[in-house]
Amino acid sequence: MTEGQINNIKGRIGEAIVEAILREAGYQVCRAGRENSLPGLMQNPREYTPDFVVFRAKHPGLYGLFHLEVRFRFDIESFLKDEAKKGATSIFEQRSKWPELYFVLVTDQPRRGKACLQVAELRNYQPGLEVQTIDLDRWDVLDVTSDIMSSYQAAIRDLFSALHYQTQLARQLYKEHAVALPHPPRARLGIP
Repeated sequence: MTEGQINNIKGRIGEAIVEAILREAGYQVCRAGRENSLPGLMQNPREYTPDFVVFRAKHPGLYGLFHLEVRFRFDIESFLKDEAKKGATSIFEQRSKWPELYFVLVTDQPRRGKACLQVAELRNYQPGLEVQTIDLDRWDVLDVTSDIMSSYQAAIRDLFSALHYQTQLARQLYKEHAVALPHPPRARLGIP
């Protein structure tokens, strides 16, 4: 397995964990992301669609609805800085098309004092400015308690540490293969 494949698995696990947390907190969750649709049925397969549509009754007949994009990132701070540098091409610009769009960032290596599940706070988002995060259980848009969060954070650390070991193994095998494979002289390949 390659490192990219392992990170893709971590992303899918992150989505499943966020979905489970939301359901446990009493929200209805519908998968909506592009990867969950049949590409042949989509008019523009490159068009962005958030991962989840999330809603819950606020009052009888009145629902609060928003969209979530879930991303695994090993280093959340670097990801946010890189996105800020992109300016108008940042993934956060999707908020102009999806006003109730929020980003949940999942990591097994949070900065000290931060949770494994963080929300990119986009209320005052401006291209080029760094985006701040808030722990999912402290975010005022959701009613996710610390009790719910703590059990899922333990699962993230356990699952991702096993995958981290797999990544290290894949890197080591790649290095051993790359060194062990002979590189024929360019002339034998017909390369000038």
